[in-house]
Amino acid sequence: MDSLLQDLGSCGKFQVVLAVLASVSEVPIAISFYVEAYGTFNPGWKCLDNRTDSLDSGTNITSSDYYDDDHGNANNTNLTVRTSNDENMTMWTEYGTYSCKAFASCQEVEFNPYASTIVTEWGLTCNRGWILSTIMSLRMVGYLVSTLMVGYAGDRFGRRLPYVFSKLLIFLLNLAAVFSVSWEMYAVVNFFSGFIGSFGLLVDVIVKEYVSSNWRIKLSAVPSWTITTIITAVIGMYVRDWKIIKMISAVIGFVLFFPVLIWLPESVRWTSVNGTKEKVMDIISKIAKSNKTPMPQDEKIDSVIEKNMQEKNKPSYTVIHLFRKGYRFPTIIIAFFFFSTDLIYLSFTFGMAALPGNVFINLIIFNVCDLPVSFIAFFLADKFQRKPTMVVMFALTSLSLFGIVALDILASEEIKTYGITTLVMASKLCTFIAWVVMLTSIIELFPTVVRSTALSFRFLFSALGGVCAPYLIPTDPKTLYICYLVMAIVAAVCSGLTLFFPETKGKPLKDTWEDDVVEAKDVCKGGSGVGGIDSGVFVVDNGTKPN
Repeated sequence: MDSLLQDLGSCGKFQVVLAVLASVSEVPIAISFYVEAYGTFNPGWKCLDNRTDSLDSGTNITSSDYYDDDHGNANNTNLTVRTSNDENMTMWTEYGTYSCKAFASCQEVEFNPYASTIVTEWGLTCNRGWILSTIMSLRMVGYLVSTLMVGYAGDRFGRRLPYVFSKLLIFLLNLAAVFSVSWEMYAVVNFFSGFIGSFGLLVDVIVKEYVSSNWRIKLSAVPSWTITTIITAVIGMYVRDWKIIKMISAVIGFVLFFPVLIWLPESVRWTSVNGTKEKVMDIISKIAKSNKTPMPQDEKIDSVIEKNMQEKNKPSYTVIHLFRKGYRFPTIIIAFFFFSTDLIYLSFTFGMAALPGNVFINLIIFNVCDLPVSFIAFFLADKFQRKPTMVVMFALTSLSLFGIVALDILASEEIKTYGITTLVMASKLCTFIAWVVMLTSIIELFPTVVRSTALSFRFLFSALGGVCAPYLIPTDPKTLYICYLVMAIVAAVCSGLTLFFPETKGKPLKDTWEDDVVEAKDVCKGGSGVGGIDSGVFVVDNGTKPN
């Protein structure tokens, strides 16, 4: 199939339009993630109860009052939340600075109208902060639940149909989020947003199954997600209303649904395995017409179709097949790798509001720092191959995180303010680079018949990391170093494990297990074959039962 696509043009007009459409269609998901990060911001509050009026001016309390036993025994389950028209930031009580003990006993709270966030909508601060963590975590639980379903749907029903259907549902879920009448309703909507959002990985599979090896990492380098979050962060700095931002996401999703429905093609690789010859010929003709290239010879097309369609009568593949001989240890590495990257990256993202400085400017800087990451990832992976790039990036992540721990324990407050923020950005940058490179490596490692399953398997562990991330965010500044110490150790282990991951750069994409005739040395002895530590020289059998 690689040779056939090369004849048709591996990066012509067809692939360019496909890549642009795929990138733009994920804009609503990127905006939703911004809302999650922005939603944790607390602009300040004051208690309207008569017995706590003295706190309106921001009466300071000690850290012992902050962790008083009353903090965990709040009687404000029926809390009334109001907003006023006074945006004077100095008069508002802030979480982590003033009395959470007072909040725990308050029945009526007024939030600063400077910004409307998930926190201000339902009073999710102090003793109600666990609700905010739960809401963010439920989104990742949704991803977790749907991961293996996405892989099965992509390999069983094709990449296109489940993805198109998910775009419609994302639009409806964004509308439901805007009109949520309680945090419980919003939490449920957030769960299903995560569940449906995971189907977005299928469009990445479609795009990369249409291009040659040297273009896969280049496509991963396109920072479409980052550009979307930067634009959203700038809009958010002026709008400062989570509902308006969600509505913008819904409108964009509705508009983009129609070009996706009309133009997005099915993967030609999947069609050649599961479809009919006529459908394959239709796709090939469309590519040739768009790229203005001649149709390949009929004999060549028939040979590829006949070979791939032999898989059609075989049993369906499952996640178990990812653990067949030669793939077991790489699959385990992938699981830990993506758990680690999402745990670290999303801890930074969800904890953005906790960093010193203006939250909106921090969000913009946070996303601008991601802008060159994909291009750096492309350059490093192309220049130095995939595996060494990932190993070094995670090693640098670990060192940066250990640096944060040292600053938090030893440095003065002034140095902490700038030093910790700088090292957080450096850690995030290195983690993102490693993530981009590994995602491409997975596509290059597994054949078409299980590629969606492999990606959904990695998504399973990404979601696990995401579920844990909100709870790793420290609520007490004194425990900040523990959070970063845990992430530093995780990053160090991940760097070491990646040493044993196979090198995939320059290898053609395989369509079936029969394409996987591998001559590889044990990577523990310095080889770079696909087999990993349990491989030798082997030929994968023709059956579907994993060895």
